[in-house]
Amino acid sequence: MKHFQRVKHVTWVAALIALMAISASSCKKVTYYKLSDEDMSWLVYNDHETIKYRNASGVQHTFHVTVRLKGYDQDGNKYKERTYATISLEGDTIGYAADRKGLLDIFKSENGLLVSFTWPHFPITSYPLNAASQQIMSLGGITYLDIIEIDGSLLSDQYRYVTKIWYSKSEGVVQYEDINGDTWNKSL
Repeated sequence: MKHFQRVKHVTWVAALIALMAISASSCKKVTYYKLSDEDMSWLVYNDHETIKYRNASGVQHTFHVTVRLKGYDQDGNKYKERTYATISLEGDTIGYAADRKGLLDIFKSENGLLVSFTWPHFPITSYPLNAASQQIMSLGGITYLDIIEIDGSLLSDQYRYVTKIWYSKSEGVVQYEDINGDTWNKSL
């Protein structure tokens, strides 16, 4: 009988050790992909900001920005940090709801940083800003050192009528052009 109890005890101890080993091996390291201060420098819009643009005739367009500060997308034990700003044109009711919203999305994952962008009524969605080359350019009488020119003219139509955007890494959209050839400059 003692032999049976010893075997039973050894079996129970072995099962406990096996359970602990399985438990330890299933505990995976949690990984956070955090946005650095440099990454966050792409977030040029403020919470509830109003941005105004004028064309040569003096007509004004007003855009509103909403910023969600920071959050994480979870994928298993990986936490990928994201922040974004949504942009909408005041009083806009033209076309599909999806065409009426712009987005500046800053996302950090195991693949690195992705800064993607679209603008209300612009046909290109999720344009990768941080992969684009920047250039020095004078627009609306102001010289910018960090302009990214995005041309969507071949994809434009009556609902996606913004044909070209000039984006400054430090200022956001500083100028855009529409399907009628009007150029809209950011008001200071």
